[in-house]
Amino acid sequence: IKALYIEDDKRNILAYIDPLYPARKSTMFDIGTSSEGLPTFRTSGLVSAPAEHPQDIYIVLSAPVVGSQGHEGTIVAMIDLGKLRSSVLEAGMFESTFRIVFDDDGAIVAISDGNQSYWSLQDLESRTDLSEHIRRDERSGQVRFTLDGMQHTARYRYIDDLGWTVLTGIPNTEFIRPILDVLPPFFIFCTIFIFVLVLVIQHFSSLVGIPLQALIDGMEHVRKHDYRY
Repeated sequence: IKALYIEDDKRNILAYIDPLYPARKSTMFDIGTSSEGLPTFRTSGLVSAPAEHPQDIYIVLSAPVVGSQGHEGTIVAMIDLGKLRSSVLEAGMFESTFRIVFDDDGAIVAISDGNQSYWSLQDLESRTDLSEHIRRDERSGQVRFTLDGMQHTARYRYIDDLGWTVLTGIPNTEFIRPILDVLPPFFIFCTIFIFVLVLVIQHFSSLVGIPLQALIDGMEHVRKHDYRY
């Protein structure tokens, strides 16, 4: 949390911590109201300035404090998204997983690509057709799209409270890779197994075949009345 404000029901600041604005008189954030006229939980869009660093991104959250007398105050917090952006960069189960979080306006909250110059889905149009396949009327689902010329399969989920869509995609080649990794040792095992099986069959055939051939030869001699054999 970069900044925290506690306001009364008139939106007067009772206490706050804000290193960027140590003398702020108002949070200047519209908290919005419900149909009953009471403030509701609300989140802002992405805020990139003012910030201590050009790549810093924030969101502002407000949560009403409701007591026996109704609305008694509001807590307003400015949240730094640096940790979220760093966690999205971390590799997952697959080496080339594509992860992205974006809001209703298409602004990118976090992306697994290390390029920090991507601020909206429009910045990715030269690389992907993702925006053409996401359906805004669906809260979650599966989608197939192309990224850098490779086909991806992804799952996405919409977070109502934040207005964000979280998507994770995996190149279709990743589904085939485990099978391809298993094939060489599988073929080696099959070759060894067949070779051993042939040796075993030859061994047992010799154990059974030699006495059986001797019996056949003996029967042939007996048929000719040659009992000496």
